[in-house]
Amino acid sequence: MGYRLTTVDPARTALVVIDLQHDFLAADVTTEDCVHATVRDAMFRDFRTAVLSDACAPYDHPDLGHGAMSAAEVHAATLVVLAQSTSDVLTSAEFTALAKKPD
Repeated sequence: MGYRLTTVDPARTALVVIDLQHDFLAADVTTEDCVHATVRDAMFRDFRTAVLSDACAPYDHPDLGHGAMSAAEVHAATLVVLAQSTSDVLTSAEFTALAKKPD
């Protein structure tokens, strides 16, 4: 099983992975912004998607009138939303194990 890595957008660090169990793999900064938007866009273009939960991270969100959220809370909430509606959510170790499985 081979795979090919390619940059989707030079301004982002999201990755496309071909010929694995997932067609599109995302790892980036700001789970709730870039990762979420990129993976949803890929899903709408009929890619099967996966997010590496330990290869992306958010930042603390200050209280702008709806309550503050820590980076950990934002990360967890975003991964739940992605897992329920958009993407598989895997750790880097889980992805590596899948990538090493023989055909």
